Amino acid sequence: MKGYSFAILLLLLFANVAHSQYWFQFGARSGQTAYYNTGAKVTVQTLTNQTPMSGSIAYWVGENIANGAFLQVGYLITNRSGLYPSFCTSSGCSQRTYLAAGSTEWFYEYFNPGSSDNAFMGAIGPNDSVGTGGSLHTYGFYSKGNAWYFFMDNQTLGSVNLGSNNSGNNGPVAFAEVANTSNPNTFLKPVTFSNLSFMSFGRYLNVVRGYSYIGYGVGSASTIPNPYGVAEMQNKVNYFGVGSGLPHLADGTELWQFGFNLNIHSNYGNISGTNQYLAYRDIALSAPSVVYLNTNSRAAFLNWSGEGPGSYSGSLPQATITLFGNVTETANWNLQYLLNLSSEFGRTSGSGWYNTNSTVNYSVNPSDIYLNRGTRWNFSGWSNGETAQHSTLRMSQPYSINATWKKQYLLNASSPFGRVIGSGWKYQNSTATLSLPILNHSTGSNTRQAFYSWSNGNSSASLNIRMSSPIFLDAIFLNQSRATLLGTDAYGNPVSGEIFDIGAMQTNGSVFLFNNHPYNLSFAIYKGVTLGINRTENITGPSNITVQLPIYHAEIRATDIFGIPVNVPVTVRFANGTSYSGYSGPDGSLTFLDVPYGQVHATANYGGEVISATSSMGSVAKILVISDLDIAVFAIVLILAGTGYLLISHRLRNHNIPKSND
Repeated sequence: MKGYSFAILLLLLFANVAHSQYWFQFGARSGQTAYYNTGAKVTVQTLTNQTPMSGSIAYWVGENIANGAFLQVGYLITNRSGLYPSFCTSSGCSQRTYLAAGSTEWFYEYFNPGSSDNAFMGAIGPNDSVGTGGSLHTYGFYSKGNAWYFFMDNQTLGSVNLGSNNSGNNGPVAFAEVANTSNPNTFLKPVTFSNLSFMSFGRYLNVVRGYSYIGYGVGSASTIPNPYGVAEMQNKVNYFGVGSGLPHLADGTELWQFGFNLNIHSNYGNISGTNQYLAYRDIALSAPSVVYLNTNSRAAFLNWSGEGPGSYSGSLPQATITLFGNVTETANWNLQYLLNLSSEFGRTSGSGWYNTNSTVNYSVNPSDIYLNRGTRWNFSGWSNGETAQHSTLRMSQPYSINATWKKQYLLNASSPFGRVIGSGWKYQNSTATLSLPILNHSTGSNTRQAFYSWSNGNSSASLNIRMSSPIFLDAIFLNQSRATLLGTDAYGNPVSGEIFDIGAMQTNGSVFLFNNHPYNLSFAIYKGVTLGINRTENITGPSNITVQLPIYHAEIRATDIFGIPVNVPVTVRFANGTSYSGYSGPDGSLTFLDVPYGQVHATANYGGEVISATSSMGSVAKILVISDLDIAVFAIVLILAGTGYLLISHRLRNHNIPKSND
């Protein structure tokens, strides 16, 4: 460190002193943290009413810079009044100012790099330009490029280009100096310094560690011990005093450590805590990416939320912060749950860790796993009850979900006419229903192709099939022709209204039958009565089939015992359950046409007597009654017979004819 020279040289000229010169320097210097700075400053208390016995007193902040130049700024107190140069450069001094002994004025001074010249270069302010006694003022400098600017209380005092823009491996010092004196007898009242700072990246930072310095300026005689001291004041960090009567510390004694608290908060990862670190120190923050709470729950690092100068806020779990003040770092986490998907078949998508309450899409592909042409496994749902192949889930807890599968068999049914309803994949052991939408296809007005049977022999167009294996069926269609059934009565006369049952099919007379296929013509229904037929029909093309049916005319005839027709009230009941009530008429006869089987049951109520008769297969139902005429005839006959008997008996008595013993 170069010594302050200008005022001392000048004072020596005034005092005509011819002995060794001393620059007693004492104060605080920074540690390595302040190296490579681009400026420095310190706050100094103004001391008045104190005149040095010889030389001058100065209080300043300064440092060497990277290329060997030196600069300093502060205030001084002269011991003699006089006219002093007030602005000097390497070219000489261009201004002078009058300074009174004991007055206080600011100054700045510099030395060019590599210079051994002790001539003063810088500037001095006017008398008492640093305020009243006890006032505090901040002195400092900073670089812009290679130009260095000096200031007091943020007011620029001057500038100079020193050829370098940083301090290199040098830090700032804040000293008091008794300059250009011949003895250590000047008593210095203690003066307080505070906030020794250095500039880094455009801002001033407090010096982290302060070390004592009690020594001499460059070129100073050092045969007399330096009697002045330095001490940290009032237990305040970076708050120190210099002067007489203070501790005479060994050079390099630590005066203070300037640090900050780093408070770390975290609910997981065991990284919470509070630590104090030196100011501006690089501190590594480190959080685990994940913290497993159990096998299916974990906390995933989200980000740091930092508060305070130099703090870090961001998503990197590992980060470095520089403490420019007290910092609180909070590790934020996402609580995550595991979605574990499993499936015997296919490939699941969506397994993994998810933030709590997030919505997750999950799926399994493909939905069908084919074992062969007619057998496959089909996705049927999830173990949590969801049935969709692609589903969503809100992660409110861990989930372990299995895809469930069911075996399916192919029911492949085909038809030459239209698609078979019910064809397709069916679950194992389920019952499938097949049906044909088209049962016949016209090939002419009286011909067509019609469903005959399935290839498995089943002739029902609608099937219920239990699916225990793959099934392949074809619908077989054969040629049919129209058969017209013509009914006649027992006399060969055509009848109408009959229904025929042929091949278990009932028709009113026109029906399509398979060619060259025997059909049993079982019966006909006529007027509600089933008429048995039981014969076989086999056609080869459109045909008319005549069928004689047991249909007869039924006659009811009412006569007396002499065969004379009688008109009587008659009730006739037929085989189909119907009945007729009326009279037999003057000719005593009722005839009913087209009676199934000719079967009737007739009853007549005559003279209080019920008389019945039946007819079938064309026979006559005869009702025989005894009329009033018949009774009269019988009466006459009886009377005549009685009269004759009496006459004969009388005649026999008269002739004594003996009676028979028979």
